[in-house]
Amino acid sequence: MTRLYILLLVFANFSVLLGECNENQFDCGDGDCIPLYLICDGFPQCQNYADEEDDLCEDDDLHPYTCIQSGGAPMWISDGYCDASNNNAECDWDGGDCCEETCEDDDYQCGEFYQFDLNSDSCWDNCYDPNSDCGTGIPQCEGFDFHVYANPECAENYTNSIIVSWNSMCDVDQICVGDNAEELDCFNLGYTSSPLFLGGFQPNSIYFFQLLSSQLGSSEIISETTISTDCMDQNPYQECGGLVYWISDGYCDEMNNNEGCGFDGGDCCECTCIDSDYDCGIVGFECEDPSIDCYEEVLPEEGFNFDAIQVGQRTDGSGIVDVEFQVYSEIADEQYRVLFELSTDLGNTYFPIFEDDLLVAGIGLFTDSWDVPPQTFVEDVVLKIHLEKIDNSEIFIEKISSQFTVDTVPPEVNVVTPNGGEHIDADDDFMVVWSAEDNSVIRYEMDVFISTGLGEVFTLEVDDVELQGMMNAVEVELDYDDLENLTRYAKVNISVFDSFGNKGTDESDDFFILGDPEGECVADWFSEEEDLILLDWGWRSGHLVALHRNAIADLMELDIMVNGSRCIIKDQNAILDMDCNGSSGDGILADYTFYSQNMNHVGLKAYEGVDHCAEGGSRYPGYNVGDEILLHIINPDSSAYSISPSLNQISGSTTYTGGVTIISRLTDAVIEEVNIEDLVGSIIDISADYTQNKRDFDSYNIYRSTNQTNFRNCTDDPDCVFNGNECVCQIEAMVTQTFYFDNYAAQSNLWCYKVWLLDNNTDQNEVLKTVDTCMSSGGDESGCTDSQAVNYNPVATVDDDSCFYATEIPIVNGWNWVSSNIKNDDMSLNNTLNSASPNISYIKDQNSFSDYYVGFGWWGSLDSLELTSMYKLVASAQDTISYIGAMVTPDLLTININAGWNWIGYPLLNSSDINSSLASINGLGTYIKNQVAFSDYYNPGGWWGTLSQLSPYEGYMLNASSQGTLVYPSSSLTRNTVDLDQNERPLMISNWSVNPAHYEFSGSVMIGFESGASINIQSGDYIAIFKADELRGVVESQKTPFSDEFIFPLMIYSNAEIDDGLTIKFYSNISGLIYEMNTLVDFENNMHVGNAKDVFAVSGFNIIENQFPENFNLGTIYPNPFNPVTNIPYSVSEYSHISISVHDIQGKEIEKIINESKDSGNYNVMWNPNAIPSGVYFVKMHTIDGIQVKKILLLK
Repeated sequence: MTRLYILLLVFANFSVLLGECNENQFDCGDGDCIPLYLICDGFPQCQNYADEEDDLCEDDDLHPYTCIQSGGAPMWISDGYCDASNNNAECDWDGGDCCEETCEDDDYQCGEFYQFDLNSDSCWDNCYDPNSDCGTGIPQCEGFDFHVYANPECAENYTNSIIVSWNSMCDVDQICVGDNAEELDCFNLGYTSSPLFLGGFQPNSIYFFQLLSSQLGSSEIISETTISTDCMDQNPYQECGGLVYWISDGYCDEMNNNEGCGFDGGDCCECTCIDSDYDCGIVGFECEDPSIDCYEEVLPEEGFNFDAIQVGQRTDGSGIVDVEFQVYSEIADEQYRVLFELSTDLGNTYFPIFEDDLLVAGIGLFTDSWDVPPQTFVEDVVLKIHLEKIDNSEIFIEKISSQFTVDTVPPEVNVVTPNGGEHIDADDDFMVVWSAEDNSVIRYEMDVFISTGLGEVFTLEVDDVELQGMMNAVEVELDYDDLENLTRYAKVNISVFDSFGNKGTDESDDFFILGDPEGECVADWFSEEEDLILLDWGWRSGHLVALHRNAIADLMELDIMVNGSRCIIKDQNAILDMDCNGSSGDGILADYTFYSQNMNHVGLKAYEGVDHCAEGGSRYPGYNVGDEILLHIINPDSSAYSISPSLNQISGSTTYTGGVTIISRLTDAVIEEVNIEDLVGSIIDISADYTQNKRDFDSYNIYRSTNQTNFRNCTDDPDCVFNGNECVCQIEAMVTQTFYFDNYAAQSNLWCYKVWLLDNNTDQNEVLKTVDTCMSSGGDESGCTDSQAVNYNPVATVDDDSCFYATEIPIVNGWNWVSSNIKNDDMSLNNTLNSASPNISYIKDQNSFSDYYVGFGWWGSLDSLELTSMYKLVASAQDTISYIGAMVTPDLLTININAGWNWIGYPLLNSSDINSSLASINGLGTYIKNQVAFSDYYNPGGWWGTLSQLSPYEGYMLNASSQGTLVYPSSSLTRNTVDLDQNERPLMISNWSVNPAHYEFSGSVMIGFESGASINIQSGDYIAIFKADELRGVVESQKTPFSDEFIFPLMIYSNAEIDDGLTIKFYSNISGLIYEMNTLVDFENNMHVGNAKDVFAVSGFNIIENQFPENFNLGTIYPNPFNPVTNIPYSVSEYSHISISVHDIQGKEIEKIINESKDSGNYNVMWNPNAIPSGVYFVKMHTIDGIQVKKILLLK
């Protein structure tokens, strides 16, 4: 289709287009026409002042400030148009430029510029006509009155043009133009009114036109033929500069200049056009030429001038604004005064920048600058420069700069993670996440570095990182040489710069742990005779002094310790504070207050002091390694004692070494009474862990596992959980304390402990397993050596066949195809399915079934599970089938295969490749499927399809051609569940998702395209099958191993054994389009249609329109009420910024869930409010289309 160029000319110049000035205009003699009132007002607009002495106005007194009392507009002026604006009877209506009859009423539209009678019917085509034969009164929109005329002359821009007119009282939104009536291009008219000049047409050509109106609808399509003269050939400059359509723009400026084309079309003053380095005014104003030969010609009457105002803020973050301008003068050594004034409201008001004026001596280039105050952001600033003679302030020139922005507001930066409390291994890459917002565009020059408690700084390399807008994440690598006693607490510091160089910074709110996230843990005997174990853990070097309760009893018997007594340990040379200029001396390292009703063992944990000030780092309070451990008792009655235990009643060191000192008795201790003033008055209590408040975590859950796990049942005990196949049971929750006394030893000869850190939320979530250690009593080394077993013994060297395993079969709401791999002594349904009953209501194998009855249990023809069989069961909720038993070797689990369908289980502990798994029946089995995938057997070739391995807990349907015996291999792979939908689907089909659990029946079809189809299947294409609008199956294209072609191995689901008339939709990854195929599919349960060598061919590609949402929409939030998670669906109709936030009932924002730009599409975000209470909240979605709000209810 021919591309059209549309030029919209101001109505006042329409007569120029036709080649003449009207009676209300002055002919400048140079092709320009101006309104008469501009002449008598003293504002001559013609070039070279040709009209300055002429006064042709009908009203000599008319000027811009006339009639300030009329209409309440003090700046009222006539606009020079005979139209419905700026009209007032006391001001002679529209400046006297309207026709006499029409000016009696202000509801009119007429005038010389509207009076066209191009259809020669003696009435104006486009406005109210006072001629009684043409209709009188107030104009109305009674129809388009649509006319199109070919301009009989070439237009000013040397193109063939067409004039379009319509009744301007009607609202017309678009005009459509084209050389084919069936394919018109439409353009928005905005505020453009009739008549309309359209240029850029070809000569002697037919074009079609139509108007679109929200008021009247569509007009008829009118055709018109342009004149036969080729107007482009008349353009004297059409070959100039390689611009075929080049024309002068009518202005003496720096645009459209070419020496070969007479510079600006010959409209510049003579001197200026000699040199391209000039600056001159619009038509009618003086040119200002830097060439000395032109000064006298171009300078205004003041004898001086200036130009080229360059102004803007520097981008180096200094906040300095520079201004540059050029001064011209007839007198080279004359001085001028310069005043600078700024406006922040587009010139309505100004204020001075400097208190003192700037004196400028002579001509030349001058610069100046000023500082913008901090925290200032203003757009659309303009600078006015006032240049006046020093000896005569009444002689001056003023000019205004173009608009610019000042910004000294730094970006708002917020570190998201690591933000305090995280554990980061210094040898690993890790993510730094931050947000950055700013008034101007962020330049994304940035620094990221780590600072530690030692004062060290490690710069993180962030080169070549693609940053993503407001929220950013970058993977960084931290590599440094570990120092002895390095304090492993650090913060991330981030600096971000905006486009003006303003620097915004933020650092982590608190320290995070930098180093080994598992810390250190020691488990050892506290009292082997009493089967007492002492567990000690932490991340900072420390020394634990543990007092057996017998030692406490010894002090009580001597009346040295009473209720309320303080038991302390101290160091006479401790580091007392974190100040490098601080002191060292007597300091309390740990403190315990005793009460007899809580008679127990006592632990006093002291932390090692760190002092790296000499290395430029920092220090932490604590003991000095090698100092003597001093134990004291301070009583409520102010008595105090120093205690020196006997060496034969302690184990461990008597000095601070970083280990454990156990005091078993104090009967032989040296005890001396001391002056409490000497004891307390001279020491500083530094017993608190100064690093404790530098992280979020200060609470711990302790778990224990032993080689006698059957003492606690992982299935029934709420404090026990499976960690893989290992059963671990929680034994204690500790707050702050990093040691624990355990008396469980008598029940086992192997003990393993795990300590989990808890966050500071109300529900105390476990966030990281930080320590893991085991100890043995030194008994025999036989036991279970299989790490997958529940009772795995990591120190056993000889397997004693005692291994037992846990079955954990996950089930979902709906249908589930399952099998088991663990043999229990009781495989009845009531035992094996007990953990998931009554959520499981029905189960069947290939020949029998059972139902679950609440209060009774399972009953039916199926009474127990076999490891060789697959079962289909129905669940009402997500759950897990859990029980403990023994593993059975595969050679003892042969499966008889019959011709036809066989429901088989997979009784192995680990996954196995499908060809290895089914090697014993090669050639007998022809097809196999589970609930989500299938494969065919090819000879030669083996098994191929979407099912590539057999896995524990899954059930399979195998179709065989004859009888045989299936024996699984004895070795298998590590378990690896295949994700058949691991690629994120394209946005257009992101909602193509089907849940197989919702359907009882399934079948497969191998789909390809008919030979010779116009579209080939490519990587990333998708096929989906529907019953009406219900999705029944979807699959991504896969390349066959037998050719280079792609096909679709599709699983189809239904709840009817026969289901006809399913439709197929195809998504093309290359075009991004969705097609509906002509071919229909009839479903039949267990259907097996086509294979990789003989596909089911489909045909017919019909593009489906409107796949993207038409509107922005906040969908139905579900579930609602909810706990703990809800889904928030939303639709985006076009690429734009989306904000979704949650607010409380008072309107306060609780959380910003989404704050980013999104492509058109349907989305869903899951919200999990961890730390907010129950109540009513509101979800607000803010888009370019407005705000939508939905109410939700959180129940906890």
